[in-house]
This record gives sequence, structure tokens and C-alpha cells, in this order.
Amino acid sequence: MRIKKFNRFLSFLVIFSLISVSSIQTINAASITMTHASLTLSNSNPGTSANETLSWDPSNTTSTISTILVQYATTATGTTIPSGLSMGSTPTVSVTGFGSATATGAYDSSTGVLTVTLSAATAPTSPSTLTIDAVTNPSAGVFYTQVSTETSTPTLVDYGVMETQTVTQVSVTGTMDPSLSFSVTGVASGTSTSTTGGENATTVSTTATTIPFGHFNVTSTNVAAQEITTSTNANYGYTVTLQENQLLTDTGGATIPAVSAGSWTTNTTTGFGVNTTGGQANTTLFTSSSTYEPIPNSGSTPVTLASSSSAAASASEYVNFQLGVTASQPAGTYTNQLDYVVTPTY
Repeated sequence: MRIKKFNRFLSFLVIFSLISVSSIQTINAASITMTHASLTLSNSNPGTSANETLSWDPSNTTSTISTILVQYATTATGTTIPSGLSMGSTPTVSVTGFGSATATGAYDSSTGVLTVTLSAATAPTSPSTLTIDAVTNPSAGVFYTQVSTETSTPTLVDYGVMETQTVTQVSVTGTMDPSLSFSVTGVASGTSTSTTGGENATTVSTTATTIPFGHFNVTSTNVAAQEITTSTNANYGYTVTLQENQLLTDTGGATIPAVSAGSWTTNTTTGFGVNTTGGQANTTLFTSSSTYEPIPNSGSTPVTLASSSSAAASASEYVNFQLGVTASQPAGTYTNQLDYVVTPTY
């Protein structure tokens, strides 16, 4: 008889235990009382390190909180750890909304539970936040954090479920094609192409393809100019050089020599030379508006007229040609060909 009573007592205990466990589970599931709950990732790329920020408005702002528990799971009520998710055993964590309390974290990789212990039991305020540093994002897809706040007893105070999703990064690509534009335009007679030097006021008009000096003036300098404009998206800029196929030569073989490098003296310097002013002019070579250089023949190192060390939307320079002859220059029509070469560096 006593054995039967004892067996009945054991049955009662088992039933009571089952009811108790079921009640705790029901309380947890029904206690989704946090509001404005969210989980924000600093980046959502699967498999990369991110900082997580959990934020919520507590429903209970009078009970003092000692511990925050975070269960990572693949479902809203489950305990299966999301594939790929990981963090250090003592991750760096911080909280707001808990007064001056600081926080320490301990992560159990076997259960997927992060336990955050506050330095002092504190009643929470809205919003409360928990930030977790250096969490390796799980594989692409939805995952959940089940957040509980507890007193030191421990007694459950608040509970909430937050959902977010990792998303494979979107790769954006595009190609900017290299671009280069170079133009030569004529300059009208009487144009002043520099702020100093009377020799830089043109005496003849040019076109993009011709420099017609006409009949040489032996008592003053013959001056012509063209304007060059360069634009390019080359990372390392560009250079513009000039060379000629020959000295100015007539049909009988007589030539006009190249000017000697240096400063041009109006009406006394003889020869054919070039100068560049404005824009990206080569001021290392052309130190002033009256500094002229000979134009090298093809096969020699060309003269650098202008250059830029970076991409230039647009830059224009005057290329000034001056020619001086004496009355003893052999009669004839003198010609040569000039070649501009623009070289971008990408």
C-alpha cells in the first residue's frame, strides 16, 4: 500500500515538473514585450567581420538588470546556431541605457549564447542598446537573436526576438575609357600672346594647318602663333612636343638656320625659333615670353612645349613662332613641315 502511495507521489512530481517546464517555455514565448527592437549590422556580407547593434525599448524600466542573454538561432524560437556565425569567447561589448554600467561578454560557441554581464545592476531606459564587436556574419540568409534581460536572482524581466539577414555583396564595376583631345587653331595677326615682350604680338595670321609668313620683313621680327588645346583623363597627364622635318629650305637648297636658344632680341636676332606661353607651357624651358628655342629636326629629341602631371580637363597654350632674317638671306620660297606630338600617360 505504501509503495503504491509512493509511486503516486512520484507520478505527481513528474507531472508537476513537466507543467513547470512547460510554463517557463510559455512565459518566454509569450513575453515578447520589448518594443522597437532591431538588430543592425555594420555590414551584411556573409563570412565577414561586422559589429552588431541590438536596440530596444524595455517594457520594464523599474526592475534592475544584471545580465543580458543573446541566443543566436536559425529560427525565432530555436537554438540551432546559424551556419558560419562566430565570435571570440570574450567579445568586446558595450551598452547604453543602463546608466554608467559597463559590460563584459562571454560567448559559448557550443550553444550560441552570448552572456553580457553588467558591472552594476541598473534599471534600463529607452532606448537600450547592446553593441558587439567583431562578429563573423553567418552564411547568407535570415538569422535571429533572442534577447533576454534578467535580474541577479535571476528573474526574467524582458524578452524580444530580433531578425536580420546577411546578403551577398553586390559587385559594381565599370570602365572609364581613355580619352584624349588635341586641337590646333589659327591665331589672327595682331594678337598679343603674352603679357610681356613686343615680339609676341603676331604679324601674320595662321590657320590650324598653315603658318604663312608671306614676304619676310628684314627690318623687324616676323611673328606667328597657333593655339593648342589638350584635354585627357590620363592619370599621369600628358606632354606636347614639336619637331620639324628640316630647316626652312628653298628650292635651291638655301636654309634659314634655327635660332640659338636664349632670349630673343627684337630686330637683331636671326633664325627660326619657338616659344610657348600660357596654360601648361613648359616654363622650365621657356623661362620668359622672350625665351626662344630651336625646333629640332625629326630624329632628334623634340622640344617639349607643354605638359601636365595629372589628368587635365582642358588646357590651352600659345605656340609662338618667330623668324628673323637679314637682307643677305638668299631669295627664294622657304618651306618645312612641323609635327606636334601629344603623348598622354595613363
